Amino acid sequence: MLSAHTLQLDRRITAEAAALAAAGYEVTILSLPVEYRGCDLHPSVKLVMPRSYLRRAPAGTGRLKGAVASALPWPLYSVLRRAYRALVKGDPLHLAFFVQNTPDGPWHCIHCHDLDTLPAALEIRQRFAPEAQVIYDSHELFPYQFPSGNHQRRWRSLEARYISRADAVITVNPSSASHIAHSYGVTPPTVIYNSYRGSSDASVTEEEFLTLFEAPRDGFRVLFQGAFTPQRNLENLVRAFSLVEPSLRLFLLGAGKLEARLRAIVKRQRLRNVHFGGWVPQNRLLAFTAHAHLGVIPYDGSRLINNRYCTPNKLFEFIEALVPVCSARLPEVTRIIESNGIGASYPLANPREIADAVKNCRSRCIGGDFPSSNRRNARRLYSWGNQAGTLLDLYKSIGG
Repeated sequence: MLSAHTLQLDRRITAEAAALAAAGYEVTILSLPVEYRGCDLHPSVKLVMPRSYLRRAPAGTGRLKGAVASALPWPLYSVLRRAYRALVKGDPLHLAFFVQNTPDGPWHCIHCHDLDTLPAALEIRQRFAPEAQVIYDSHELFPYQFPSGNHQRRWRSLEARYISRADAVITVNPSSASHIAHSYGVTPPTVIYNSYRGSSDASVTEEEFLTLFEAPRDGFRVLFQGAFTPQRNLENLVRAFSLVEPSLRLFLLGAGKLEARLRAIVKRQRLRNVHFGGWVPQNRLLAFTAHAHLGVIPYDGSRLINNRYCTPNKLFEFIEALVPVCSARLPEVTRIIESNGIGASYPLANPREIADAVKNCRSRCIGGDFPSSNRRNARRLYSWGNQAGTLLDLYKSIGG
């Protein structure tokens, strides 16, 4: 398995590796250097993570590159991008890293996670394992996570060039599968949801939960968990809690580039019902999540296709923890929560709409609209055991 994730070892990767290892496969994960303490890595899975890698670009180059990408026409930007790659970043697809650090085989399958590892997987097959099967695991609609049209065209062109050379393609929900098939003329990918693989999480008491957030015991707890990044509508989410009664409390579990801005909003509006908890280890996440009364997914799906058709990790974390869900009107999230009676979706374009949605969801929770029986049924339906079965069936079908 190849991973170019840059924050932590994604739990979809560790869950799939564990399912394969439990079925008797010998699994090696080759990853860029990331945080992995606290992730639930199967004991028989070998992790190769050379710490000497990753040359950092000078401070500020990311912002400059984004501005240039948005302002210039595609042909000129393409030329400048190649120069930037050569002079500053060196190897944005990490081809040298993956080729140089691939352990001795033999390898029967090369399972690459996300588009930025697909070229490397095909290069490794060509050099070291010509009979190997390549599985492309598309965690998201990769080209469409970027606001810049130039970035979208670049990644879409790369995906179009390489995707048909994979022996199988996996993605995260039916809408993404349909989009990929239609865009590139390939067989619809196999769907494996980002379901949470149950683990032996240590218990967390209510007191520990409240201490982490420095929050009082009273009130109705609304939880957002994940990275604080743009396009997730987090500024409006925080502002919404100035429009609700103090007994409605927002808990933000995570961190990211927007944290300073979110804290500034809280300070400026003197909000006493918004609480920050930072990151917690992956193997303790569900134990904290379970203390929420409502999970919220406020993503803005109007601009990026990747957001519109997402089924994010947090959705399945809420399902696994038996927490009802309040979501923006994202097609796949809406289908899952409303068809299973475990939550509701609303227009969440501005603070007032978010405030009204949260208040309505609280009333529906108290009124019993999302009963625990529905939540337990949804947990069974989307269990990792079902997703692992689909993965193993795929491996058998390609002779892996």
